[in-house]
Amino acid sequence: MLRVRVVKTASGSSAVQIIYYQNRKRKIFKHIGSGSTDDEIHSLKLAAQDFINNYSPTLPLLEDSKSDNLLLLNKSEFLGVYYAFFHEVVSVLISKIGFNKSFAPLSYWILILDYNTDVRAIINSLPNGLI
Repeated sequence: MLRVRVVKTASGSSAVQIIYYQNRKRKIFKHIGSGSTDDEIHSLKLAAQDFINNYSPTLPLLEDSKSDNLLLLNKSEFLGVYYAFFHEVVSVLISKIGFNKSFAPLSYWILILDYNTDVRAIINSLPNGLI
């Protein structure tokens, strides 16, 4: 069973860890982070408890369960947007279904879609009977 542990570090801040016990010894499962103020430590404890709840789901017997998932923005990093993902997924779906053979013009128009393309204009330009 995973538990949250707060320990003092040599620098004077507090480290929040997720631990478990095995053969009467304490094992560190994951280090969540370190904080020096009470607010930082409290937010790290919330993140640790959320990790435990999502990692090992249990049925709540005595307390109400919350379906909140915490996203700590100060611990997150924006990596960018991948627009070609849509094109790859749609092209694989078209080929798996078999539309690439019978509806070649439709698959062509779907593959050239861009994130800023007006979809209604493309649909209106397709020959009748394809959609």
